[in-house]
Amino acid sequence: MPSFRACLTTICVLLAFAISGCQSTPANSCAGFSKNNLSPAGTVALIQADRPGYERVLGNDRNGARRGCWN
Repeated sequence: MPSFRACLTTICVLLAFAISGCQSTPANSCAGFSKNNLSPAGTVALIQADRPGYERVLGNDRNGARRGCWN
């Protein structure tokens, strides 16, 4: 039966490989993002009609800005 130290070492090595394999999203990954240009009246109407939809629109704009798709 393997010792605890050997199991712990194996787990640490596998974890290090898993973490090093993760890559961040590059800044040029803007495919599918376009900034929403709602008028103030359109924003109010969307909030009144569909608040979760407005939250998705806002999230899209923030995500695109975070990725550097627009300034």
